[in-house]
Amino acid sequence: MARRPLALVVLLALAGAVAATLALRDAAAPLPAAGFEDTIVLRGLREPLGVAFTQDGRVFVAEKKGAIRVFPRLGARSSSLWAELGEKTFTLGDRGLFGLALDPRDEAVYVLYTFDGPVEATEPVGRTRCPELFAGGCVVSGRLSRIERGGREKVLVAGWCQQFASHGVGDLVFGADGVLYASGGEGASYQRVDTGAPGNVCGDPRGEGGALRAQDASTPGDPAGVSGSVIAVDVRRGSHRLVAYGLRNPFRLAPRPSSDELWIGDVGSTRSDELDVVDLGRALPNFGWPCYEGGAPLRSYDEAGVPICERLYAAENVIAPARVLPRDEEVLSGDGCGQGTQAISGLAFYRGGSYPARYRGALFFADFLRRCIWVALPDADGRADPPLELFRRDIANPVKLVTGPGGDLYYLDFVGGTLHRLRYVGG
Repeated sequence: MARRPLALVVLLALAGAVAATLALRDAAAPLPAAGFEDTIVLRGLREPLGVAFTQDGRVFVAEKKGAIRVFPRLGARSSSLWAELGEKTFTLGDRGLFGLALDPRDEAVYVLYTFDGPVEATEPVGRTRCPELFAGGCVVSGRLSRIERGGREKVLVAGWCQQFASHGVGDLVFGADGVLYASGGEGASYQRVDTGAPGNVCGDPRGEGGALRAQDASTPGDPAGVSGSVIAVDVRRGSHRLVAYGLRNPFRLAPRPSSDELWIGDVGSTRSDELDVVDLGRALPNFGWPCYEGGAPLRSYDEAGVPICERLYAAENVIAPARVLPRDEEVLSGDGCGQGTQAISGLAFYRGGSYPARYRGALFFADFLRRCIWVALPDADGRADPPLELFRRDIANPVKLVTGPGGDLYYLDFVGGTLHRLRYVGG
């Protein structure tokens, strides 16, 4: 069965997945890193999906329903409302306000959210329910906007046509170069081979709809869309360009410090999740979805004889993942984090702070369902590289992983509505 959307896997995480994880533990399981403490530093959040910190200690939090809240400091018990997107935000299913970023140059607030209407719409539809949500009957789109205090909006990018309940907008991060990077899925069905029929409500060229929107950049003759891709946005000029495509659900992004690398956590379907790497100084990479998954042809689209896929198989120019995380295996043998359904939900590089020196430059990634965090330590060239180590297990349900005050790692718990800090206390 294909990957369920995030709104549904929450229930799975609270039921059988946790019990299965506990049952798989044994004495040989790798031990988590010693000397770290998991502390809740903010409470009372409603389905948080984005967090950002200012230099003066304030904390901005984006909630799925479309609210942006500001806490005066870590540990604060109350917050103020920066903006409320209101009926613009479609929140049913795996949709809502997913991305939040602050421009380090002027602390301007940028958001990535599901707009309640098609790409070309100027006004929201205003839906509070939609019986055809999982049948593809609630067409929405993605928006990347600058938001002023109170909610005044300047739309920078409108795109990401989304017909089904999952694979919508993803992450929003600033690179060290001041460029804003945004990701979004292909908005297709996760239950079948989806080439756009029936209906073709997103207006794609014949044979290029559904999951194949992720291959739009490989099909000449029509404008390249942004679905199933990562884009770079010049917020001063309002222009954008593709930096990667051929992605299913690139839910989280992490620029590697002092490099041209952008790492992507792409949530997969039947076989695996991927950690993909973009070298921003090289040619535009195609990671192959839906024709490929985990670096190999995906059987369902291969057997369907999809022309776009057949051309990719013949060309053999798809970029392989940096790391494949098989769906039906443990990430690390005996790590106690379970196997089966998974979802990469956090990605962050450690820049430096109180953690032991071995973690400087390391890549941390979290899984929403397995409720674990792993780390890839840097190699001799300073690049995060396998083998992996287990960092934490039995954490809350992480949906965003960032570095923040003190250089520490922080993660949002989507289910519990809290922000956690992972502090090093020695030992």
